[in-house]
Amino acid sequence: KARCMQNFIVSASALLLLMALDAGFGFVTSCLGSRVPRRAQVQTRAEPMELASSVINAMPASTDSTGIAIQFLIALLPAIVVEICVLEPVQKFFTDNGWRAEETDPKRFIVASDNTIKVQRPFTINEWNEHRKNPDRYWDTLSKTLTDSTMLNRLQGPLFVLNMLAAFNLFYTTYLVPQGYPALTLPILPFTLSSFALGLLITFRVNTASSRYVLARNKWGAMLNISRDLVHQGLLWAKDREQGLSFARWVPAYVTALMCHLRDPLTHDLRAELKEAAGPLDGAVGDGSGLTDEEIDEIINRPVGLNAPHYVLLRVREKSMKLGVGIAQRIQMETNVDKLFDDLGGCENIFATPIPLGYTKHTSRFLLLWLALLPFALEQQLGFGLVLAQQLLAFGLLGIEDIGIQLEEPFAVLPLKKIVMKICLEAQLVRKRTIPEQAEGNIASAEWEQLVMMNKILKTPAASKEKEKAGWFSS
Repeated sequence: KARCMQNFIVSASALLLLMALDAGFGFVTSCLGSRVPRRAQVQTRAEPMELASSVINAMPASTDSTGIAIQFLIALLPAIVVEICVLEPVQKFFTDNGWRAEETDPKRFIVASDNTIKVQRPFTINEWNEHRKNPDRYWDTLSKTLTDSTMLNRLQGPLFVLNMLAAFNLFYTTYLVPQGYPALTLPILPFTLSSFALGLLITFRVNTASSRYVLARNKWGAMLNISRDLVHQGLLWAKDREQGLSFARWVPAYVTALMCHLRDPLTHDLRAELKEAAGPLDGAVGDGSGLTDEEIDEIINRPVGLNAPHYVLLRVREKSMKLGVGIAQRIQMETNVDKLFDDLGGCENIFATPIPLGYTKHTSRFLLLWLALLPFALEQQLGFGLVLAQQLLAFGLLGIEDIGIQLEEPFAVLPLKKIVMKICLEAQLVRKRTIPEQAEGNIASAEWEQLVMMNKILKTPAASKEKEKAGWFSS
């Protein structure tokens, strides 16, 4: 709040100062007139110590100060509008009038982002239709830039600095260069040549971050399917239903523990999340109940050095050994547990290994310096439109780079909570379902074991010779 108010005060003060300056030191135009050539009012160069007095005290008699003040107001208007829109009272005004979506759940935003990075939400059919409709999506997105965009709040600081640099360049060129001070201009060619390298840096940065995002989402999609598979296998194949229920309660606890492991502890409390892993409260009774308090304490007080999802998978493997399933079924369940371990390691690798820091820092430095020096090359061509051009270019390029920063750590922005609750709900519904065919499943399991043993016997050397004599096909 203090930063936003300070920036607004500085912008207003700069505007008042520019309006108080005399127009004889720069462009003399009317409110709607065109730009005319500058005239040097002081032929000799002023000394550096006389900068302030030469600006304030020089007051020519015949000027059109109203026109020049209005033009400076128009030039600084984009920066002033941005600073006003990010103020909290203005944001509240937008929310009260329905121009800004009100977010009452703090978990909809990433911790330590000042409510400027939203957690992605899973789309439904209606949201997809809204997302791809033409041409309304263009106007809706553009109209909500100043009211409902969190990107503007995130970029407010660097945008303010870059706008002030552009305003300083405009002021210096308009009022001080005619007094004899050296012109601060740069050729446009270096910016044209370096723009290709800058574009490649930003593009590679965002593409790499997007690849990490997609990889993380694929791993969580795989865990969703494996969790469904394990819950079905435990309940359908177990010879003892109680053992199958106990196994099925531990499977959703794994994805819950992994979510807490990959996110800020301020966002999710492990004990509370493990209780919610039972599923909706109205169904968390009887077979639909989740882990007991003793089992949750067991996870909380696990051995030091063993993270929560790793410990839960260890317990899942131990539970699977007590189900009494056949060899082939046990192999399938062990394969699924191995896949969960692979996904755990993959998520930890993504979380612990960012894009090389040198690349990220160099891209940010290059981009910020490029934008900071750009006004000194564009002022001769743009004049009073310099600040607006700087605002649009900075918002576009800094926004692209900031998207890469948001996607680089995908577990904070992915809708993991929705995925976890989906797994917990489905597991609860399966646990509560009556399975009258369970005895038949056990019989089928025993028959499958007999087939496996018969296959092993037929593969022995003696059995192979007997098959050859009998004319059996090796298949």
